[in-house]
Amino acid sequence: MRIVWRLGEREYAVAPLAWLGNGVCLRLPGGDRVASLWQDPDQSVLTLDGSPHPLWVARHGDDVHIHYRGRSYHLQRLDPLASAAAMGIDVEGELRAPMPGVVVSIDVTPGVQVQEGQRLLAMESMKLLSELVAPCSGKVLAVTVETGASFDKGALLVQLEPAISPEKH
Repeated sequence: MRIVWRLGEREYAVAPLAWLGNGVCLRLPGGDRVASLWQDPDQSVLTLDGSPHPLWVARHGDDVHIHYRGRSYHLQRLDPLASAAAMGIDVEGELRAPMPGVVVSIDVTPGVQVQEGQRLLAMESMKLLSELVAPCSGKVLAVTVETGASFDKGALLVQLEPAISPEKH
């Protein structure tokens, strides 16, 4: 199960991989991390890969407010299907560009089976390198761009055949 959080203008998918005795192994953007959170009324401690980080946490519904190292952050938990649409990912398996950019690298070819969260391609936009990942497990039907190609927001980049079709409402 993937949980999608919005922090500012960006969205981050977090997936628990394994529950450990004192925490959880999480798949985060940039790699897998072992995390645990200890909370008391005065302060909380987030431990990432054995390194403690004191912080303050307040929750209200799907909103989480964090104060860490003198800065405040507002995280909002998003509905995965709504989040996918906001990121330009069609729940039918189309990966669309979340912003205009240039393809830096492509990690898949048509016919390859991919897992949810697996990197499909890397793009650059406004000098920022971003990884675009599979919104679901399935088979790559088409890659519609080439390395070095420019594209506009909303452009179809990769088409997938989902392993399990989403429910129609």
